[in-house]
Amino acid sequence: DIVAVSSARQSDTTFFTEQLEGRRVESPKWAEQLGISAGTLLIPVPDPFLEDASRTTGYVGSGGATLNAILHVAEHISIRHESGSLMSNVFEGWKVAVLLCGTAHEKIAGSELGKAFTPLPLGSPATLSTGGITNAELMLLNLQRVADPCPAVWVCSTEWLLHIPPGFQSPFTQYTQQYVTKPGITALAIPAPAAAAAEHGVYSVGPNGSINDVLYKPGVQKATEAGAVFGGQVLIVAPVVRFCPRSAEMFLGLHAQPPFDACTYYGSDSASPPARLNLYLDVLMAAACEGRSKYMGRSDSENATADLKSSNLCAVGRQLLTRTFAGATLSAAIPSFPPYYHIYPTTPETWLEGVMGLRRAINNSDALLSPAPASHVQPSTTVTNEGVAHAIFRSWVGDNVVIGANTLIHCSEIADGCTIGKNCRIYHASLPARTVIPDGTCLGALGDNPNCGFNFTPEELEVLRGSVKHVVDEEEKSQRIKGMIEQRSTMKLSNKIDMDQIRSVLLTGADTCLFAEMCGLAASTVTPIEDVLTLFDTVTLEVNLHWLARVLYTQADFLACCAKGRGGLRSGPARNPAWLPAINAVQHWDGTDRSKQTWVALLAQQRSRWLGSPEYLIRAARHYEGAAAVITARAVDTATQFIAYTKLSMPPLDVWIRAEAPARIDLAGGWTDTPPISYEAGGLVVNVAIKVSNSKPLKAYCRRLSEPILKLRTDETETVVTEIEQMLDYNQPQAPAAILKAALVALHVIDLGGPPLDKQLRNMGGGLEVRSCSSLPVGSGLGGSSILGGVILAAIGSAIGRSYNKNVLVHAVLRLEQILTSGGGWQDQVGGFFGGIKSCNSAPALPLQVFTDTLKVPTQFLERLCSHFVLVYTGRARLARNLLQMVLRRWAARLPDVVATVKQLRRTAADLISAIKQEDIAKIGECLLRYWEQKKLMAGNGVEPPVIPKVISLWKDHIHGYALGGAGGGGFLLVITKKPDMAATLETMSRTDGSTVLSFYPVSIDTEGLIVTETDEGPRDF
Repeated sequence: DIVAVSSARQSDTTFFTEQLEGRRVESPKWAEQLGISAGTLLIPVPDPFLEDASRTTGYVGSGGATLNAILHVAEHISIRHESGSLMSNVFEGWKVAVLLCGTAHEKIAGSELGKAFTPLPLGSPATLSTGGITNAELMLLNLQRVADPCPAVWVCSTEWLLHIPPGFQSPFTQYTQQYVTKPGITALAIPAPAAAAAEHGVYSVGPNGSINDVLYKPGVQKATEAGAVFGGQVLIVAPVVRFCPRSAEMFLGLHAQPPFDACTYYGSDSASPPARLNLYLDVLMAAACEGRSKYMGRSDSENATADLKSSNLCAVGRQLLTRTFAGATLSAAIPSFPPYYHIYPTTPETWLEGVMGLRRAINNSDALLSPAPASHVQPSTTVTNEGVAHAIFRSWVGDNVVIGANTLIHCSEIADGCTIGKNCRIYHASLPARTVIPDGTCLGALGDNPNCGFNFTPEELEVLRGSVKHVVDEEEKSQRIKGMIEQRSTMKLSNKIDMDQIRSVLLTGADTCLFAEMCGLAASTVTPIEDVLTLFDTVTLEVNLHWLARVLYTQADFLACCAKGRGGLRSGPARNPAWLPAINAVQHWDGTDRSKQTWVALLAQQRSRWLGSPEYLIRAARHYEGAAAVITARAVDTATQFIAYTKLSMPPLDVWIRAEAPARIDLAGGWTDTPPISYEAGGLVVNVAIKVSNSKPLKAYCRRLSEPILKLRTDETETVVTEIEQMLDYNQPQAPAAILKAALVALHVIDLGGPPLDKQLRNMGGGLEVRSCSSLPVGSGLGGSSILGGVILAAIGSAIGRSYNKNVLVHAVLRLEQILTSGGGWQDQVGGFFGGIKSCNSAPALPLQVFTDTLKVPTQFLERLCSHFVLVYTGRARLARNLLQMVLRRWAARLPDVVATVKQLRRTAADLISAIKQEDIAKIGECLLRYWEQKKLMAGNGVEPPVIPKVISLWKDHIHGYALGGAGGGGFLLVITKKPDMAATLETMSRTDGSTVLSFYPVSIDTEGLIVTETDEGPRDF
C-alpha cells in the first residue's frame, strides 16, 4: 500500500522516488511485480538533519531512519483518514515497505546514483527499462517473494545484493498467527558457514525460533561461545525485518520521546542535536530475550566503541528502548535454503565479485530476472584472457579494441581502436577512438566533466539544469545534475546497444527475442521512435528475402510496443486506402534494390502520418504485418520453380474430369511446415491419409464447355463468370467461388492483365465448368481446404491437357494458398495426395522445396493401427487463419517458448517415425499426446475446447494419446486407444455425463491418395 524511500539527502530521496514513479509509468507490469502499482503511495523520507549539505555528522542511523520513515507513513495514513493527529492502531490494515537507501557517500566508484539505484547487469521481460534493474527494485522484488498477505511494516536495506528465487517458501508466514495475540518482530536470518561470523552480524537463535542475542562480527570463537553456531553454520543478520502493526506502533511511540525524537524531523525542528539509532544493534538488541540485559548493561563508553559507533544512545535511551519492546517477541525467519547474498560493495573489485555471483544465481532460475544482454562487442575486439568478456556489462565496444586481463567495463562506450590495460575499472565513460588507458586505471567519467563524454547538446544540459533550479545549494545541485546526466547517458548507451542488437539479429536471422529491446526503445525518453523506425527501414533495405518478412513483422511489433498496450487488438483489417499504394508496391516488387527502396519509402511515408495515437499505431502495425504476409507469399513463390507439367491431349467437350483425395490426420511436426517457419527453421511432419465415413471426402470436377464462359460452383453456390472484372476478388477467401478463381489464376489459365475473358477462353478451345465439394464439416482440422485446392488444380489441369504429378501439386497448392491470402503450410496436401503414412520435410532455405517419403509399413500393421484409431468431431469449427496469424506473430517475435517448441516439434516427429517403424502403438500414442501439448504451446490459450479435457478424463484409462487435427481450436479429434475397436465404448462413456456435442465417425487409412479419372457421368455430390 505504501513504500517509503529513505535516504540521507532530500535530493536523493526525491530522485529515488522519481525513479520508482518512472517505473510505474514506463513498465506498469514490472511495477506490479515490485508492489508499486498505480494505487501504491510512494513517500520520499530524507534524514532530518542532512537537508543542509554542509552537515556531515547528522546521520541518524538505520534505526533512526526507520523511525523517521514510519512517522512520515503514519502521518500520511492519518491524513487519508482525515484525522488531525496520529491515529491509534494506525498501521492496522496497511502493508508498508520502508526502503533504506543509505547515506550520500554510499556510491559505487564512478557512479553518482548510489548503491540503491546504480543499474545492475540484470534485465527482465516484465520491464521496459533499458538501463538495467537497480538494487532497490531487486530488493522490492525480494520483498514480494517473502512477504505474507497480512498487514505489516517491512524494513529493507539496499546494503546487500540479495536474490530470493521464485517459489521461495517464506519463513515469515509461520509467525503471522502468533502476532494476533502478541506483538512481534521477525528478522530474516540467512544460514551461512561459521567463518562468515568474522564479517557479518550474527543472530543467536533458540530452538523455538526466538532470537536470544544480536552479535556484531563476533568471529567463530565468540559465536560458538554464545551458542550461535549449529552444525558448522551461523545465522547472519540480513537486510529484511518485519514489524507487525502493533510492534510498529510501539516503535512509532518513541518519536516524541527524548532522545528518540532527535532521530526524526521532530527533533530537527526542535533544534535538538541528532541521535543515532541502529536498527539491529539497538532496536533488535532491545527486543532480544537474552540480549536485553546485555544491552541494558552496556556502558556509554562501550556504546561509543568503533564496533558500535553507529549508536550514541545514553543509558536512559537504552532503558526506554528496552521497556518499549519488553512485550514484543523477536523471532528469526530462517529459509530452508539460503538465497544468494553479498554485502553491497563500494570498491570495483568487490562490486564485480558481487554482481557476477548475482548473475550466476539468477541465470536460468528466475522467470522475472535474467542476466542483461552483455553488450555490443564487435568481433574484432581482442580480450587478453579467456572469459573476461563476461565483465563487460551494458557497454558498446567498437572495432579493434584491446582489453586487458581482469578489466571491468560497465555502462560505457568504447570507440574503435582503444586500448585498455589490465586490472582496469571503467564506469559510465565514453572513450574517443584510439584512447589508451593504462593498467590499473579506475575511470568514472563523471568527475569534473559534467558532459561525461556522452556528447549532450547544450539544449539537453540546459533542460537538466532547469529541472533543479529550485535547489539552492550549489553542491547538491551539481550532484543532482550529475546523477541525471549519468542516468540519461546510461539510457542513451542502452538504446544504442539495443538498436545494434536489433540490427544484428534481424540481419543474421538469429533466434533471439527482441521484445525487451523494443519495449525499452518504445519507452525511451532519450531516443525518438523515428530514429528506431529509420533503423528498421535501413535493415529492410539490407536484408535478403529469407529474413525480410521477419523484419516487417518485427517493425509491426515495435509499433505495437509504442502503443503501450492501448489502441485495440493487433489482429484486424489491413487494407486502408491510404496504405494501398505502399502495399501494392510491395506486391509488385520486381526483386531489385531500386524497387525495394520505392516500397520501403512508401511504407515509411504513410507510417509517419500514423504515429499520433495508440489507435493509429496499432493500425499501422497491422499494415506492416500485412506487408510481411505479402513478402512471405513472395518467398513461398520460390516454390513455383518446382511446378511443371506434362502436356496431354485435352479430353472432349462435356467429359468430366474427377479428382478426389482423402483427408489427413497430422501425427507430429505440424506448424513446422508453415511459412515462414518452414523456410526459416526447416520443417518435418508425419501424417496419415484417411477416409472419413468410408470415402474420400474431397472432390473436384471439371469439364470443357463450347461457350467461352466460366461456370464455378462450390457446394450449393454457382457463379457464372463472363468478364475479367468478376475474377478480381480471387484473393478474398470469403468471395463467391474464390478458391476456384484462385486456382485458375495460379495455373495461368486466366491472365488478369490479358485480353477479354471470352477471347482467352476461345484461344484455349472453350470455357470451363469447375465444381468442388467437401463432405467434411467446416473447420474440420483435417486439411480440407488445402487438399481441396489440390484436387481442384488436378481436375482443371487434366481438363486443359496438363498432367501434374503429386510432388508438383504440393508446391502448386503452396502458391494457391498464398494467392488466396489464406496462408498455410505444405503438410495438408502431402497428407491428402500421398496415401498411407508419410514423413515430409523442407530445408531452412529458399527456394522452398518439399520432399515426401512414404513410410514402408506392412499392410497388416496399418490395419492394426487403424483399429486403434477413433475419430471424433468436437462440434466446434475452427478457422485456420485466426490461429495462423497469432502463431506467425509469435514465431516472428522469436518468443523463447515458441522457438523451443518448434525444435521439440521436429524432435517428436523423428521419434514418431522411429515408433512407426518399430510398430509400437503405445509409443505412437505417446508421441501423439506430446505433439498435442506442443501444439497448445504454439497457439496459446483457446486451442483446446472445454469438452476435450472433460471427456479425456473419462477415457484416460483406455487411451494412449490424442490430439486435435490441424492447429486445434475445434474440428476433429484423433484418439489412439489401448485396445482395438473401442469407438463404441468411448462414445457410450462420453454420453454418461450428457456430452452430446461429440460425433463419432468411421475412419480408415487410405493407401491410394489423390486419384484423377475421366467420367461421362456428371458429379453426384451436389
